[in-house]
Amino acid sequence: MTGANNRLYELGVSLYLAEGQFKRTRVIEFSHRYVLVNKLQHALCVRYINSTAENDILLSTQQTFPIYTWPKVDTPKQLCIRLEGKQWTWSGSFDVTSLAEFCVKMEDGDSGVFAIMS
Repeated sequence: MTGANNRLYELGVSLYLAEGQFKRTRVIEFSHRYVLVNKLQHALCVRYINSTAENDILLSTQQTFPIYTWPKVDTPKQLCIRLEGKQWTWSGSFDVTSLAEFCVKMEDGDSGVFAIMS
């Protein structure tokens, strides 16, 4: 589904029968397809690939954030992350449509220290 601004909207839809006294009622449930969860002890910045800072998402520690939209219809479903603060570089992009575990690498531009997150 696309909007007037050429953004891609993705929602999950479940259709099922209600229980109990409403057993003849059909329930239509809308939900998000992707959820960002920051389980780190540091805030994270998240960016859609090929996007600008205006679309960045800031996730504080233990925060969750549902993704309903992608900036443009033709944007790959990939994200980059970096630690909030200092001069951390953006990680390489990763695809959110496949189930996987992987590491991402970021560098602190001030000190040259690398962080590898898995």
